[in-house]
Amino acid sequence: MKGEDFRTSYLERIMAAWSSYPKGFIGLILIAWAIPAVYTLTNTYFIGLMEMEAIAISEQYETVGVLLEILLEMFPIAVLALVAKDLTDITKVTSVVKSAFLMQLAITLAFMLFIIFGTGLLVESINTPAEIRERSISFLQIKALAIPFESLGLLFIISIKAMRKGVIAIGIAALGVLINFSLDAVMISNYSFSLHLGLIGSAWDYVISKVIIFIVAGALFLYIVKSKPNVQFDKKEAATIFRIGKFAGLESAVRNAGYIMGMLIVLNNLGPEEYGGYGVAMTIMWLIFLIPVLAVGEATNVAIGNEYGKGSLKGMKSVQLMSLVIMSTYMLLVIVAGIFIWQPLSQFFNQNASIVEYSTLTFQYLAVPYLFYTIGTAMRSLLIGTGKTSYYLIPSAIVNLAIYIPLGVLVKASIYVPSFSEVMIISFFVFAFDLVIVTLLVLKHYKNLEIELMTRSGCTKEGEKGLEASITT
Repeated sequence: MKGEDFRTSYLERIMAAWSSYPKGFIGLILIAWAIPAVYTLTNTYFIGLMEMEAIAISEQYETVGVLLEILLEMFPIAVLALVAKDLTDITKVTSVVKSAFLMQLAITLAFMLFIIFGTGLLVESINTPAEIRERSISFLQIKALAIPFESLGLLFIISIKAMRKGVIAIGIAALGVLINFSLDAVMISNYSFSLHLGLIGSAWDYVISKVIIFIVAGALFLYIVKSKPNVQFDKKEAATIFRIGKFAGLESAVRNAGYIMGMLIVLNNLGPEEYGGYGVAMTIMWLIFLIPVLAVGEATNVAIGNEYGKGSLKGMKSVQLMSLVIMSTYMLLVIVAGIFIWQPLSQFFNQNASIVEYSTLTFQYLAVPYLFYTIGTAMRSLLIGTGKTSYYLIPSAIVNLAIYIPLGVLVKASIYVPSFSEVMIISFFVFAFDLVIVTLLVLKHYKNLEIELMTRSGCTKEGEKGLEASITT
């Protein structure tokens, strides 16, 4: 009887959570994520039709990408938390975004110059194979020009999503895909009218599209908030953004340092086939199967931020529970489907037999760890939505400083040279430990939130100020 009562109670909780779940908004965000993925997959297909080294060269940008991710998560995560919490206060939203814009512009310009002038040192530091080094340098220097535009465009898009303007987010995504398809058709496709510019054409495609999307997203944000494109920097808002963003930036820095040291450098050391196979697997995983996970996760961040702004602990728990059920169930289905379709998908994106073999091996080793990742993404939504980025940092710091970074140091020093299988097994444990730690922190944070929101349940002005201050700690 107790078992039946538990199951009945659990199902009732899920049904109640589903009835209040922001299905429409999450559906729009899912579409906004899925549309660009269609283009990226097509672009990967065109690159896969080039010579064998092409995909390995294009994957060298992954290192720049993971470094850029630090900047793409630092201030935008803070903006998401603040805008989602105060989405009805247009004056405050405008002040937050414009202040973040100037902060983001300064650091991304500096990063762009660092990459352009330090590309030679970069490719050497990540063990880029000698046969593709010179071409990798040219490819990276061109794509680096897009860095400020990409990061600032993302800042505007995140702000638009946090204001629950899902339809506009879809429009921006659709425009981006249209631009990219058009540029690819002219520059790198196998159509008769194509200029056949190869990887360099692909790099220029990337730059042009990011510039256009930045302009469009910025103009739409200004239209939504009915503001002029003037410079505005509020020191108070900037301080709040930095207090939240610093932990998100540190988390991303540690996580990506671990990824570069523990995965990219190690796989580059093994050879282009291993690196290329892993790259194909990650393309399939992140641009096909993980798109719903990322979309629902991002929408959950916003929805939890909205509930936090209302002071509703029940609302936060309800949103997170439903997202956890949806995302976990979906990923289990992906694992089952992957058993049958992963190899054919890999062959679609690359014709090299060795690369296809390593892509399939990557899936076999990392399918379950990516279920752990999916659950962890749903759990982290509470930390991001409430701005508790200090807790957000802890899991990454532990697993990367303890496992991935030491692994990279050992490989770089030629003390330990793991096989491909050994690298995958190590990754399994990294994902598992991360999930355990983040789960414990989320449970702890819920207890803290219960106390915090109870003490501010009167919604007095002092209580509102205290709630706002708590998001920055």
